[in-house]
Amino acid sequence: MSTRCQQRWIAPHCAAAKILSMSWRMAIKRAIPMPRDICRISALAALQNMRVFIPLALFVLALLCSCSSRRHYVAGRGDAGQFILRHAIAYGGHPLTTNGLSAIGGDWQYIQDEYGADMLLSPSQYQPVKDFVRAAFGPPSNSAGWSVREYGVCIMVQKATSNTVVGLYPPMSDEKLAQGMRELTQTIKKGAQ
Repeated sequence: MSTRCQQRWIAPHCAAAKILSMSWRMAIKRAIPMPRDICRISALAALQNMRVFIPLALFVLALLCSCSSRRHYVAGRGDAGQFILRHAIAYGGHPLTTNGLSAIGGDWQYIQDEYGADMLLSPSQYQPVKDFVRAAFGPPSNSAGWSVREYGVCIMVQKATSNTVVGLYPPMSDEKLAQGMRELTQTIKKGAQ
């Protein structure tokens, strides 16, 4: 592997690993109560923190994979906004409106699996995509995006240097979240070797 290729491969892995480790530590800190808080925090609260962390970790993994290889992505056709809306509704999302939304043109790719769908668009599409999702669903729940609790579907829009990444994830059971975390960990280990 050339030095340039190694830099392009290692840098995203290091950044993603740092984000994941920081997010993991934050989730653990929130999940492990301090002695005075033991009576107030339940296991359910810890699980809710993990419900936010797992989709975020899966999104970081998708972003990481999009930097290294696009061979699994399929070329999308037509309006990318309608793809986002159709999948969000199929995953249980409840938009505020489906009428009068602007079209998102240009080339785009997507990948879909049992955990949801990810899209890659050009970096110039970041603001139109974010505006589209905001118009359809309202303001984001937090800095990560639109949450399952508020909108019925997890939607994340991220701008990377070479593309805009959109993640659409349905609500997941505890077992599916655990399975996703195991697969995420295995994929990161394989990438680090």
